[in-house]
Amino acid sequence: MKTLITICTFFILSIFNIEAQNGVIGGLLKKVKEKKEVSASKNHFNDNGISEGLHKNHLKQIVFYKDQKMMDLSETDLRSSFVLGDSINACAYIEKSMANHLYDAFPNDEIYQTYSGYNLYLKWYVDGNLASVCEHLSNEVIIKKEWTRFPFKFYDATFRPWNLDKWQKFIKDADAQLTIGEHKIKLELIINEKNNANGKYQVGPIASGEFILKVNTKKLNINDPVYCLTKPMITNIKVEKAMMDAFVNIGLGEAKKAIITSERFVEQNSSTGAIISRSFKGLIVSNKNSTCAFILCGFKQYYNGSSYTECEITDKLEFTPFDCNCLK
Repeated sequence: MKTLITICTFFILSIFNIEAQNGVIGGLLKKVKEKKEVSASKNHFNDNGISEGLHKNHLKQIVFYKDQKMMDLSETDLRSSFVLGDSINACAYIEKSMANHLYDAFPNDEIYQTYSGYNLYLKWYVDGNLASVCEHLSNEVIIKKEWTRFPFKFYDATFRPWNLDKWQKFIKDADAQLTIGEHKIKLELIINEKNNANGKYQVGPIASGEFILKVNTKKLNINDPVYCLTKPMITNIKVEKAMMDAFVNIGLGEAKKAIITSERFVEQNSSTGAIISRSFKGLIVSNKNSTCAFILCGFKQYYNGSSYTECEITDKLEFTPFDCNCLK
């Protein structure tokens, strides 16, 4: 009987001891997990993640297509070859947001939180040789924190898309390499410091893609916005003059022509509905240093109750040279 009591006592104490150890270990594991979760939520951003379909099937890739549609793409829309002059668009499917890429690459720096301090860059290659590097300007915090899918509407001869300036720059930079015939074009996306594609904080390529570009002719066509100027979306002589005046007033040079390239977005008071201002994008054509060039600018006009005031330039890209014969 004494032996039985001793065994039972030992068994009960062992159970309590195991449960106590499990409690301690469980508590420690819970604390480690909580610490990890706190660390992750503190330093990482909840991005849009990887969606099903094309994003999952083409992760870290850039796909190309002709149609202007940006949603509901399917595998049948994708193309591997184009003729120079075709509409061309692209979509990059990346693994995580730009901010999360930078955090993982440089966890001890705070570059990932300085949203205006870095941008995407497009690196174009022709037949294996680097031909052009173009910065994709964006100061939108949500794009850098959350986006994992980047659409690029590069070119459509019937309408000026958002990123035509990037396609123009590539075509002009690669002019000597794009001889008559077929060429393998490669596009890479990298992240780096704003205004410095060779800066310290380079990450990537975070996505890349290739296609064949067939060049049949290189004749100048003044109606082709790849080589010349785009058609205006809206024509308004009074507004165009205000755009040129704004350009001259800040000392950018002589304005030869103004082209409105976007709709005009009206800002209203959220309480009263009263109009505050309107904003839009436009090109200013200038004869700079005896060469023809245009610059894409953002414009804003305030409303004084009866009419709009003079234009203000809110942002601008770099000058892009073009053939002066386009103005004839």
